[in-house]
This record gives sequence, structure tokens and C-alpha cells, in this order.
Amino acid sequence: MRSQYELEMEEHDKHITWMTKNGGFAKDMTMRDHYAGLAMQILKEDIWNFALLSTNAYELADAMLKAREAK
Repeated sequence: MRSQYELEMEEHDKHITWMTKNGGFAKDMTMRDHYAGLAMQILKEDIWNFALLSTNAYELADAMLKAREAK
């Protein structure tokens, strides 16, 4: 009989294999999406309207990308 540790490691290995083969959970995420997600972490403290939150987050992401290009 296999130990709990061995069973958990087998599940872990399956997950790692899936991540490697498929590119992970965020394989289609753009840098803009990533920046917007980071901005949302800050904005969510003050904005509870989700439509406004996402709009503001992407506006900040666009500003970050513009600043990055100006470098």
C-alpha cells in the first residue's frame, strides 16, 4: 500500500505535467492583462463597482505600458 505522501506526490506530478504541456493557467494572458490584475489588487480596496474597477484597472495598465514604451 502506498503512503499518503506518495499519493500526494503523484497528484503533484500530474499537475506539473499538465502545466508544462499546456502553458499554465495564464498562457493567454498579455502584459496588459497582468498589469490590470496588479492594479486591481490596489483599486479593490476603494472601488466596489466591478465594471468601474475593471475599467480603471485597464486604464492604469495602459498607462504602465505607455510608460514602459517611453523608456
